[in-house]
Amino acid sequence: MRPITKFLKEHPAVRIILKTSNEPKEILQEGSDISVVLNDEMPLSGVRYRIGTFTSGIYANPSILKIASSVSYPEQLNDQPIIIQHGNASSWKLISSEGKEYKVRSKNWFFQTDTTQAALKAAREGFGFELLPIPLGDSEPNFIRVLPEWTGIRREVSAITSSRNTSGAAKSFITYIKSEFAKGN
Repeated sequence: MRPITKFLKEHPAVRIILKTSNEPKEILQEGSDISVVLNDEMPLSGVRYRIGTFTSGIYANPSILKIASSVSYPEQLNDQPIIIQHGNASSWKLISSEGKEYKVRSKNWFFQTDTTQAALKAAREGFGFELLPIPLGDSEPNFIRVLPEWTGIRREVSAITSSRNTSGAAKSFITYIKSEFAKGN
């Protein structure tokens, strides 16, 4: 939201309608000028503008760390309460800094949602460990990053338009969010 609100302040004549969905079939339906997607699926009709990539880290509210046993290895997360975002099923795919892969298959997931904001709220309330985009997790003042040598898979962020003939405002917005993303905002 930070890049959107900053853009609107700089361009007060532009209007943005924000809709969120985890269904790729909804991309660019209903006449949207731009869809920002966090996956590699591309609609057959549309133009992709690469914004950047991000990885996720494992975060927890200190209150969950008080009741959870010490977590030093990803295998230990299988017995811990975790928060699942829709699309992750009941597992997280993690990659170590040395390139090793591990799939956390929690037996104790507590909460499942289809939005990052709901997962963030649940993590703030101490319902479990959460896999969050690193800039978002690092910006949370009360979160502790667990197993910092392990991350989620790298995800691509793209803006998709219905054609190359996009409006000036849409082109400005794509350029703006690409710049903000590169800064880590």
